Amino acid sequence: MLRAITGCILTTLLVLGVLPAPAADLTVAEQVAKLKVGRKVKVELNSGETLKGRMDSATAGQFTLAPRSKAQGTARVVQFNETRSVKPDGLTAGEKWAIFGVIWVAVGIVAKLTV
Repeated sequence: MLRAITGCILTTLLVLGVLPAPAADLTVAEQVAKLKVGRKVKVELNSGETLKGRMDSATAGQFTLAPRSKAQGTARVVQFNETRSVKPDGLTAGEKWAIFGVIWVAVGIVAKLTV
């Protein structure tokens, strides 16, 4: 039983380790280019302010940050030169399904071992 639980925990850690590491060495333009339109993001500005929203359009020197919901206001244009970093905020649907699958397999293994 303990061996099965340990195996499930290690498997989960391996799956989570496959997720991409934070992009510390990339420029802001490269960070924005890697993000899909509609992805939840967290933007850190050089002034220390933190913005959260959804990635919208991007051009050569700026990108548009759309609000997460219509009630939160309007879109904001952010210049690359005033931005420290742009990171994904939260898990994607694929990552959530991968975690769900690992948990499902772990529960199946534990159930099989207890029968």
